[in-house]
Amino acid sequence: MSADGRPRGWYHGWNIVAVCILCNMSGIALTMNSFSLFLPGWTTEFKAPISSIALAITLFSIGTAGLSYVIGHCAGRYPARWLFGGGLFLLGLSHIAIAFSTALWQVYLIYTVALPVAIGFSAMIPSQSLVSRWFVRRVGLAMGLTAAGLAVGGIVFPPAVVLLLPTLGWRGIWGGFGIVILLVILPIAMWALRDRPAADDPFGYVTARSGGGAHQAAISFGRIIRRLNFWLILAPFLAVQCISVSTYVAIGPIILKNGGAAPAVGMFLSFYSGAAMAAKLASGWLSDRIGNRVPMTIAAFGAAAGAFLLMIPNVDPAFLIGTAVVSGISGAVWTLLASALLAEFGPASFSRVFGLACALSPVGTLAPPLVARSAELTGSFQGALLVLGCLCGVSALLMLLFFRDQPRHAVLQAAE
Repeated sequence: MSADGRPRGWYHGWNIVAVCILCNMSGIALTMNSFSLFLPGWTTEFKAPISSIALAITLFSIGTAGLSYVIGHCAGRYPARWLFGGGLFLLGLSHIAIAFSTALWQVYLIYTVALPVAIGFSAMIPSQSLVSRWFVRRVGLAMGLTAAGLAVGGIVFPPAVVLLLPTLGWRGIWGGFGIVILLVILPIAMWALRDRPAADDPFGYVTARSGGGAHQAAISFGRIIRRLNFWLILAPFLAVQCISVSTYVAIGPIILKNGGAAPAVGMFLSFYSGAAMAAKLASGWLSDRIGNRVPMTIAAFGAAAGAFLLMIPNVDPAFLIGTAVVSGISGAVWTLLASALLAEFGPASFSRVFGLACALSPVGTLAPPLVARSAELTGSFQGALLVLGCLCGVSALLMLLFFRDQPRHAVLQAAE
């Protein structure tokens, strides 16, 4: 026993975080993090321009938008094993189905119908909802670690895909990873997941909450959308999404257009994802101590700076690494979105509010096909990057000037 009477030992909540990292990584490792690397093969295989293939990301996001609020509702009501198990099973099958696709419409169908359900029920929304039930103290760090799963795949997979493409081809990569999801990741998740701590779990990261204040009652949809802070939190998040998703989709053509080679694309994505993972962890730590306004502002300004740097026609490795690191700071927005919404609306309403925010997140994925189309019409990505960078900078200023939040410890004292 510790001095404050809490039992010592390993807290199972950290196992929950580890599994959520693995599930988040699996969901977007190929579907998003490595998407740009499959474009050359798909343009040849399906005889379609990049702008048409990039539409798959937008279709995926539209499908996700229609489900996110429902997923948030389900994440607060149904056992995590059911949600994650069904999502991972469908995710594995979806990867295998893409491996056997013979036409672009089949990829569209999978990205529109299957992947939104699979990733929706096995990744960010249920992960953050589950973590919010396992932690009170250090909840920002736990959420940061969970969101880091979105970046882990981007660190590991792009270089691996570049290495394996010549031998396995894109079909072998998609099919092989689908089998790994079904035979490895799914059983691990089923073994580890539990909905909430037991009474005898060590450390007591979750304590009983008393009172019935504003942080206890689940908030209605109308009250969510009428709260100004909801939109101030969402604005920089969506602006950053426009840049980050466009980067994942178009960074290959951008670098190749400037004289770079395929390994440079993998290097950029790897450093970008590494910086994003570090930003997620740092922002969770900061959120626990100083709130979300300053970290969110820094993340949005980082995205804007990254967009402006990508306008410079330079493929020097050191420059690319620096640009990737600056851009990767924007990866903090996923951690900060969850942390800020939890602080603003409380744990009882978190799943519902976070689901609604994620339902609106596809606004950010309207950018990739527009960016690609702009480049096809003008012969340059500079104009689109300039617009996106300015949009992100304006949203950062709005957050800095008008948003006010409390440090995490003040929120916890009010809730406990």
